[in-house]
Parts: sequence; structure tokens; C-alpha cells
Amino acid sequence: TSTSASASASVRACCISGDIFHVAVEVLKNAAVAMHAVHGSDADLAEPIEVVLSSGEGEAAFAVIDRGRGMAAALRAQSQLFFFSTAPYVEPTYTFSGAFGGSLQGQGVGLPLSSVRVGLSEGALQLCSVPGRGTTVVVTLPEGRSE
Repeated sequence: TSTSASASASVRACCISGDIFHVAVEVLKNAAVAMHAVHGSDADLAEPIEVVLSSGEGEAAFAVIDRGRGMAAALRAQSQLFFFSTAPYVEPTYTFSGAFGGSLQGQGVGLPLSSVRVGLSEGALQLCSVPGRGTTVVVTLPEGRSE
């Protein structure tokens, strides 16, 4: 993980913090799944998922960059629709086993809901992707005021 903001600097955004937390988790989870889909058990040896923070001109942003399989333009557009998913169907697990896979995994809810949550804070979620090269998700929010 790399950060463009120095350790002493802070990036402040005007947002609903719980919503943005869930957006960040969703975007990072998607990046990790994409990396695993390409690199399998060797994903930890691949280039790391990069997180970049920035602020200026009234905006604060974070970007999550993965080196997964990427998406074509048509797929990018569909990825913003509720209930569209590229993931194979996974039968929900209802046991306390800690197994990967919940009832909404791969159901096409995470990214569209993240876009809605960012929009509630008057921000934007942008998806940039190149097939075979990876995906960058940029979340832009109004910059918060320093107290």
C-alpha cells in the first residue's frame, strides 16, 4: 500500500463516515478478489494493491488501483447496475465457519450501493479499467474543513 499524503498531513473529506468506510471496504475487497482471480495463490507475490489519497481544489479523493484482469467498456457500464455480477453464483453459507462467502457476495450489490453512498455525500465514484491491465476506482468527495 502506498500513500501520496505524508504521514504528518491529513486528507479531510465532507462525508458520512460510516458510508465511506463501507465504500472503501467494498472497493478494496473487489481489488483483492480481482488480484486473486488473476494470480491465484500467488497473489501475494504480484504487485500490491495501491491506495492513493489526495486533496485540493475543494475535493478530497482516494483511489484503489489493482493489477487484476480489468474490464472492457461494456462490462464497466454494467458493473454499476444493481444485481449485475461477473462472479459465479456462490451458495450462501449460514454456518459460523469463517468461510469466504456471504449471502450477498457476487450478487451485484456492492459497487452500485457504493456509488449511491458516495452520491449521498455529494461525491462521485469513477471506474477506470483496461482489460488485461487492471482497474482503478476513484472516489471523490467534497473537501472537509479543518477545525
